[in-house]
Amino acid sequence: MRRRIPVNRPAATLGPGRRADPGASRKLAGATLAFLAVFGTLGASPMSHADVRFLDRVVAEIDATPVPASDVALARALGLFDLTPAPRAIDATDIERYVDGRLLTREATRLGVETTAEERAGAWAAAADRAGGQTALEAWLRIADVDPAWARRLVDQDLMSRRFVEIRFRDLAFVSEAEVTAAMGPGAHGEADREAVRARLEGDAARRRLREWLVETRARSVIRRLVDEGARVPDPLAGAGEHH
Repeated sequence: MRRRIPVNRPAATLGPGRRADPGASRKLAGATLAFLAVFGTLGASPMSHADVRFLDRVVAEIDATPVPASDVALARALGLFDLTPAPRAIDATDIERYVDGRLLTREATRLGVETTAEERAGAWAAAADRAGGQTALEAWLRIADVDPAWARRLVDQDLMSRRFVEIRFRDLAFVSEAEVTAAMGPGAHGEADREAVRARLEGDAARRRLREWLVETRARSVIRRLVDEGARVPDPLAGAGEHH
């Protein structure tokens, strides 16, 4: 029988049962999440699901706000913030992509970017599709002890970050006719070919400006990744990727 190591969780988090959205207790938990102390060992008697806790740790900080591994693991399992679902340990690339997503979400919030209820429902449906369907996602959330409200909040934040990218970079990407002509090269080309080239160039320009914005925003922020390059952190939602 597979058992999980019981660990001491911060007082502000929930007791046995489903994992809650960590945002509500982030400030109080920040000082104690870095390495949760293991106070129990695997005993000879079986442990029920309600008697165990999940080992979690802070993997980064954004302006002193801790980023727990569980946030990264959940975002990855749901395919958010350009993370690819994978049943493996968390690495530095996962953390960096999640941090970029948080920076985009923070800016979207600051600018008052809004999404509609229909868009949020669509984003949730898309996340469920990536998980194998709504039934599979709900089953996984129960198995992983993840509060659905926490998962929905991350999905909504991912939607906000993507909307910000559209407004700030894609919608403002401009490519001149001369650039399109140069990219097409010599020969006869139809209008459809020309529009396809224009879309590609605009996409390239938007991605380039997004990368520049992330570099500048990171420089203005205090970001600490607490996992070395090449190192890995166990997924605190172990087994979460089994349905992908």
